[in-house]
Amino acid sequence: MNNLVSNFRHITPFDPETLFSLAKDLRAFQRIGHPTGTDLPAAPVISNWSRTLLPHPAIIGSLNHITVLQPVFAITDDRSWALVSSGWTRLDGHVDESLSIGRQPR
Repeated sequence: MNNLVSNFRHITPFDPETLFSLAKDLRAFQRIGHPTGTDLPAAPVISNWSRTLLPHPAIIGSLNHITVLQPVFAITDDRSWALVSSGWTRLDGHVDESLSIGRQPR
């Protein structure tokens, strides 16, 4: 399995270190209005994504052809970034966009 995917999938979303990191990212996001961090250029990309609800808000999508389901803590207004347990991740192609490609107007 790709190291990026394995790191993404094995983070415990509610351990203290993750929660402290999320709080730091959320404070910066509220202050600046966009994701920050030196690791943004290497952020994973979730494609064909959608928001969903579990006992908490979550995001489901595809990361390197593997389905991922992660708690989501913030999504930028332009829907290009999401803050998940592992940090900021890029979003590419909401599932509704790919479903509408083949549709013909009636």
